[in-house]
Amino acid sequence: MNLHLMHADPSCTTCDLHTQAKNVGIPSRHLEDSLPPDSDAPLLYFLGRNPGYHEDLHGECFVGKSGQILLDGYIRPLSLEKHATIILGNACRCYSTDDTPPNFPRQLRPCFESHTLTELLWLSQTSRPLYIVCLGEQATSALLRITLNRKASPQKDAFALNGHTLTTPPLTLKTTKAHIPPITFTHISTYHPSAIYRAGMDQDGTSLSRYIFAVDSHMALLHRLLTSGARPISEPTRVPPFPPR
Repeated sequence: MNLHLMHADPSCTTCDLHTQAKNVGIPSRHLEDSLPPDSDAPLLYFLGRNPGYHEDLHGECFVGKSGQILLDGYIRPLSLEKHATIILGNACRCYSTDDTPPNFPRQLRPCFESHTLTELLWLSQTSRPLYIVCLGEQATSALLRITLNRKASPQKDAFALNGHTLTTPPLTLKTTKAHIPPITFTHISTYHPSAIYRAGMDQDGTSLSRYIFAVDSHMALLHRLLTSGARPISEPTRVPPFPPR
């Protein structure tokens, strides 16, 4: 079975970012080093915010510094590519000048609802488990706010959902008014590779270590889920001590 992925859409005018982009509607892509699209392996979707300068220049997602960190720091250390069919994509598919975060109601939501959400729906309708790894706060916000009607919150709050399998309610999209049936996926949220890159550039060892340790923990959980299906360890039951006799 071949994956049904979104193609490039150079004629897209869903939001005004098409006026800033050299390559409009950059598509998601299958990571060639990972298991082939026609395997029965789990689907692992890394969801970024939007393409950067190098991605806009080449018309391909995750080919710049962030993409290299994603490959060498997130995926390859635990050989995730040997346990899943990996897809790289973005919540918003056009470059924003000077790396400005896309505006949520005007740019990010319309693009996510019109393109990326359709792709996630296609992938969820296969018989293969779907894991979505949100890279950074805006990707996390797009997924959880739009599909689960959750209010915006700091990304660290979303870490508490890591490893949980979620099913969205039936959705009526604000942008297209289309009706989207429930989507089931296992959620992982972690820091965007650009956060690690910036922390390294600032030579702030404390900040860099915090990001790296967090990402290592999140990827280790993902590896356990892919290889064993083990759920996160729950909080222990606290039993009051017995009084001495």
